[in-house]
Amino acid sequence: MSLIDLAGGAAETLLGDVAGPYVLLFSNARSIGGIIPNVTVREVLTDEDTITQHPVESGTPIADHVFANPKIIEMSSGWSDSTAGYPGYVQDVYQAILALKATREPFDVSTGKRAYQNMLFGNVTAVTDEQSEHTLMVTARLQEVIITTTDDGSSNSTDPQTTGSSTAGGTQPSTPYGQGGIDGNGKFTSGAPSG
Repeated sequence: MSLIDLAGGAAETLLGDVAGPYVLLFSNARSIGGIIPNVTVREVLTDEDTITQHPVESGTPIADHVFANPKIIEMSSGWSDSTAGYPGYVQDVYQAILALKATREPFDVSTGKRAYQNMLFGNVTAVTDEQSEHTLMVTARLQEVIITTTDDGSSNSTDPQTTGSSTAGGTQPSTPYGQGGIDGNGKFTSGAPSG
């Protein structure tokens, strides 16, 4: 018997005919910025790359023409006042989710498949009706923020052999084709006789 069969059987025992073909996923491994759902009903995990549309020359590294898009998670999770044992628990959880969203600071998310870093809420949807007053079902869309570091070039800027020397460009005279150019010392010449 598989774990899914066991989970499905447990859901049917708890919920009767309401469970239908669905399986409720109970796990403490799931977390949204440290907020642990009582139940996760659905997770959609998207890893997508963008492939350039222009032709690639034969022999060119193909990996140079593909880049990773931010990871996206769509997660439907639930909480209940009865789980915490006090009325108002779901309001507290919802306020914690909204406060985390309002920080606009990246946080970690753990799903049933893997852990994600540097995630932000794209949106949070909660529905309350006459049957769900004391429960909270949240569908959240979370997106990764790809964080990079940039080298400002200052590490080797004092070594002209490595970085090349800087020269004062100024205004350079234009010369007709075939006249003038760069002499053996790297200086521009106009092609006109000197002196």
